[in-house]
Amino acid sequence: MQTIMRLIMAIAALLAVRLPMTLNRAMRRDMGLRAPAIVMHSGIPHWRYPNGTMLPLMAGSAGIHEMLKFSTSLNPVADAFAGTANSDVHNMANFDQAMFVLHSGVGVTGTSTITVEACDDVTPSNTTAIAFWYREITSGDTDGAWTRATSAGFLTTAGSNRITQIVVDASDVAAASVNSVVGNKFVRLNLVEGTDSPVLGGILFLGVKGRYQEDVNPTTLS
Repeated sequence: MQTIMRLIMAIAALLAVRLPMTLNRAMRRDMGLRAPAIVMHSGIPHWRYPNGTMLPLMAGSAGIHEMLKFSTSLNPVADAFAGTANSDVHNMANFDQAMFVLHSGVGVTGTSTITVEACDDVTPSNTTAIAFWYREITSGDTDGAWTRATSAGFLTTAGSNRITQIVVDASDVAAASVNSVVGNKFVRLNLVEGTDSPVLGGILFLGVKGRYQEDVNPTTLS
């Protein structure tokens, strides 16, 4: 059996002599992906990188579908952000970063102040606001500038048909003291309505830079 496994790994190495094509140089540098080894995980050949990241070795390339974990965080409704709204709480244990994507449809004057909260569990029992990065797309696909928000958050721009991207580092979540405890792995968004006017919208969660990505990834909701 060991001989067969070694043969499989040798063949995989011959078929995949380069890094996955979907990982460009900047991504590899940011993720610390250098000199990957080929290992077996759950019976499947994987790339294993120095930082612990593991990606399935599929004919020498890793598709974008293998690098991201999607989850609904707030289902779209007509007045999604009325009063005080929260996204689901997500577990970042298997990810270096997370991205929340808010997609707003019809909304004339409604705004919200958005903060990111490190949480001590999925309830959550306790939370602490942390710093994060965000940008808004307010017209078509014209990107706004990435901006660093403090723990106080930021006020969204009013208008219809907008996208807001929020990026959270797992290291910031872990560094936050939540009920005097650090090393936490749970995160959520908190939205407090500024201008009271209905906004049709919802929130998606994306786990980014997964450490142990598979064809079917574990839930982030526990």
